[in-house]
Amino acid sequence: MEKTIEMIREEMTEAGRKLDARQNEFQLTKSLVENLEGFPEAIKFLKKNVGWTKDAPLLSDILSTSEEYRVPIENYLEPFLNYYVVQHEAEAYQAINILSDASKGKAHFSF
Repeated sequence: MEKTIEMIREEMTEAGRKLDARQNEFQLTKSLVENLEGFPEAIKFLKKNVGWTKDAPLLSDILSTSEEYRVPIENYLEPFLNYYVVQHEAEAYQAINILSDASKGKAHFSF
């Protein structure tokens, strides 16, 4: 019985460690996404700016494909993945003006 109890405790300890590792990984990933790590300053600024539409996704946000094609497609489209997709040309001009006024760099748009 004691040996069984000890085995169960070891399994619980191991499961707890795995859970902690996964929770830490999730928190880190969540933080990176929320802080837009790896994105240009202009994209970070527009995502947080209330004076501009929040409905405009990046091409990378709307691109979806099966895993087997993801890497080649992303490699091919890499220069365009940080483009905002907007409904109207006026939205792009508005964002360009916001970036220009704040001196926060430039962004690319497609409609």
